[in-house]
Amino acid sequence: MAKQLRILGLVAGAIILSVVFAAPAAAQAYGSMKGTIFDERGRPALGAEVTISMPSDPTFAAIMVTTNQVGVWAKDSLRFGQYQIEVKKGNMIGKPKDLVRVLPNTMTEVPDITLRVAKPEELKVVTNEDVAKVAAENEERKKVAADLEAADASMAAGNFDEAINRMTSVIAKMEKCGPCYVKLGDAHVKKSDQGNAEKAYLKAIDLGPDKDVAGAYAGMATIYNNQHKLDEAAKMSAKSNELLDASGGGNASTAYNQGIIFWNQGDKMAEAEAQFRKAVKLDPKMADAQYYLGMTLINQGKMAEAKPPFLEYMKLDPKGKFAADVKDMLALIK
Repeated sequence: MAKQLRILGLVAGAIILSVVFAAPAAAQAYGSMKGTIFDERGRPALGAEVTISMPSDPTFAAIMVTTNQVGVWAKDSLRFGQYQIEVKKGNMIGKPKDLVRVLPNTMTEVPDITLRVAKPEELKVVTNEDVAKVAAENEERKKVAADLEAADASMAAGNFDEAINRMTSVIAKMEKCGPCYVKLGDAHVKKSDQGNAEKAYLKAIDLGPDKDVAGAYAGMATIYNNQHKLDEAAKMSAKSNELLDASGGGNASTAYNQGIIFWNQGDKMAEAEAQFRKAVKLDPKMADAQYYLGMTLINQGKMAEAKPPFLEYMKLDPKGKFAADVKDMLALIK
């Protein structure tokens, strides 16, 4: 009995404050999109110009493709995100009602677009000055994109001060770039500078839109968790999960972190269990998620149900930091 009390005491008192980060953007897969354009009479529009842009990313240079003989257009190698589609042919224009979402490893079917005759004010005459201005803007975008890539490389190499300097330089050029502030916050987190990380994340949330700065909510959840502001942490983590799930970008790490926040609250074991179950479903090889799934079940009196995740933990990380505790738990489970 004494041994059982010692182990249950450990269960009730354990607190994990580590952060699990998602894979870097460079590792992401790409998606594609295609659609069909019709003229005002419902015939396939040959040679219509389809312009693809990304409103949430000021570094994204617009892409133009044209339709074939049957009015079909397509574009591959697009990263995950929301795209704006605009079509023009002569004096006719058209676009989808909403932004088009591209998912990794997926061909997105864009709703058919029927062109209409544009109003005079909608047809802007393009001058040489306009062309030069666009070219200059694209060059600036390339420079900013290069700075962002360099910042990512600095982060990966552990040069966090350099990453912060590069992100600060980018933000000086694009003050309203919410995702840039998320990256800046991430760099400060890596330096264990929670004060500046919090400022950056809150700035990103203030700039929004929410769907583009989900990482800021996840970052604030971790900071509040470390400060033992558990209610605030739970709200931020829930918001991050909601945004990532809605965009198809949810992952095991975000579910795991949400589970840790519920775990630390003590009286939300069922909620924690649900998040750890989600984490191990998304990534069965996440040993720590298997461990905490077992622990939440133990704390709810579901001893028998805790055995499979504990056994899985021992397969994945037999010499891990929780291995001794798991062996004790397995000895108690009949």
